[in-house]
Amino acid sequence: MSETKPQTKVFLLPEARVIVADLLERDIYKDPETGAEGKPKYKVVLAFDPKQVMGEGTIEDDMADAIAAAYGDQTADEWLLFPRRADRITPLKDGNEIAKDREARGKESAATKGKLVLSADSIYNKDNREGPGGFLVYGPDNQPYSPALHGDLYPGMYGRAAVTIRAYKDYPRKGDRGLKCYLTQFQKTRDGEPLKVAQTSLFAPVAGASATAEGGTRRRRAG
Repeated sequence: MSETKPQTKVFLLPEARVIVADLLERDIYKDPETGAEGKPKYKVVLAFDPKQVMGEGTIEDDMADAIAAAYGDQTADEWLLFPRRADRITPLKDGNEIAKDREARGKESAATKGKLVLSADSIYNKDNREGPGGFLVYGPDNQPYSPALHGDLYPGMYGRAAVTIRAYKDYPRKGDRGLKCYLTQFQKTRDGEPLKVAQTSLFAPVAGASATAEGGTRRRRAG
């Protein structure tokens, strides 16, 4: 029997550029060290200007409240003062560090430079049940998207996410205190310049073959 989504306080984030848009099909995380696969999840990764998400009245404030409720005010103050400590796991990441890592792997990086990047995911579909079927996504007209409109949801567009926040201890890392954002709903607000997705061909050129059957230039897929 599938698990239904628990109810808790929901936070509506500001509009941001979407870096990852696994909204109509689930992504499966694979541990780079062990190769073990995680549970399939719907996921978005969003790039914000720092002032949108840092400071009083922002999601950073809400995260500090969640830490305070779980671990006390002192830990919340430390969280705000030392966001990069090794034992402070946060869903808000430095976009410059992400860009540096992506550049080292030959991937597009400009979209995260100078930004703060937030990741949110969910195991629940549009019917609030665990499984396939697509996540609950609204368009600019506030009407739900269907899986048939897959091409309308892409990295580079803009949107707003509704999330919940959970504080936890990462026991494999000796109890490091962390926060996680769970995706509740998502709205595409407008189109944007699509981000290029690096692709590597699995094939080698066939001996004696021309570029196309007519000898012309191969048409590339829109990126």
